[in-house]
Amino acid sequence: MQTHSRLIPSLAATVLLLAGIAAGRAVGASCVATVPCLRWLVHPVTLGTACALLALAALLTAHRARLSTVAVLAAVFILGVFLIRSSGRVSIWGGVNTVLQQRLGSDMSEKRRQLCDIYRCQGLRDDAYGVVAAMTLGERQGVSPRLKEAYRTSGAAHVFALSGLHLGIIYLFLALILPRWRHPRASSAVLLPLLWAYTVLVGCHPSVCRAAVMLTLYTLLTLLARRSGGMGVLLFTAFLLLSVMPEWLADAGFLMSFMAVLGISVFYKLLYRRERFYPWRDPYYRISISNPAKPFDSHSLKFYRVTALRAVSGWVWSMVSVSLSAQLLVAPLVAYYFGTVSPWFLLANLIVSPLALLIIPLAFVVLLLGLLVPFLPIVQPFLHLVVTALDVVVRTLNNAILWVASLPGV
Repeated sequence: MQTHSRLIPSLAATVLLLAGIAAGRAVGASCVATVPCLRWLVHPVTLGTACALLALAALLTAHRARLSTVAVLAAVFILGVFLIRSSGRVSIWGGVNTVLQQRLGSDMSEKRRQLCDIYRCQGLRDDAYGVVAAMTLGERQGVSPRLKEAYRTSGAAHVFALSGLHLGIIYLFLALILPRWRHPRASSAVLLPLLWAYTVLVGCHPSVCRAAVMLTLYTLLTLLARRSGGMGVLLFTAFLLLSVMPEWLADAGFLMSFMAVLGISVFYKLLYRRERFYPWRDPYYRISISNPAKPFDSHSLKFYRVTALRAVSGWVWSMVSVSLSAQLLVAPLVAYYFGTVSPWFLLANLIVSPLALLIIPLAFVVLLLGLLVPFLPIVQPFLHLVVTALDVVVRTLNNAILWVASLPGV
């Protein structure tokens, strides 16, 4: 577990960068509102001050470590101001980002349309098609207004916003089919480019980029045999992304994505005590393993029942803990941006999370087999079976969400 002393520098740098970006937006807005000619002085003054502080920190490193640290942190704050233009709307990287969006946006949109056509050609229709396209490719146009409202009022609308849940499932799916236990470096060399190719395909939204950067860091730290504390990776990801795209600080998806992960990092271990669900803490477990000659006597049967109950209850409580931990920090943002918080969000997420674990892998199997059918017609029967299973699971999810949305108080 990471100690507080190791997290304090990262936390201080990230907080100061956030404060600098916020101050830059405020200063830029006030300059434009009062003295427009001053907006051109923001960049040279802030950049010169930041460089001077960094030079001072380098000179003081050997003899005045604390003063050097203060200078570095002050430089981080000033760089946050520098990263935002005086208008407070676009970062200095905005031009580069605009060019990339113009060049890649139309191409990726066409690729997504072609992949969505595979879903249609294989028989997915109406809301089943719309939910699958939204959960895998970010294309929400096929979801009916009635179903969108049901997902929103039930507290499950986040399933349509591609984020860590979707990218994490894709990461696990790829990790299972790649032989990571034998060739971890070669598998990572395949897995990470596929992960980022998917991120580019769906549009490089802030929440997807956050998840992609964090998964990349976790993979690299694992390859280097380094400890990968969740809070440290989260802080570094926030610092890195806001250094490149500081205007994301005002993006609702970016804020809710980071707040969800922060809530899980802070509150999950407080809510979920894993040792409560360990079967070997039960006395019947010790009795059964001490008498292997009679594995099905009354004690062993009791042990199996207790173990199964503990496993199921542990899985359910783990999902509840994750959802509750995330909502503790996300709910205020949801109330601010959307004006409502569903009282049944725990129930909705208990339904959405396990079904999403089925829908997303099945959907990608459909896409893969759909691309192979013109070359290997023999896979068509298996593809039809997968599409049927996917359609059943998605319709079950939609009906369940409609039921939750009809409950009193929603």
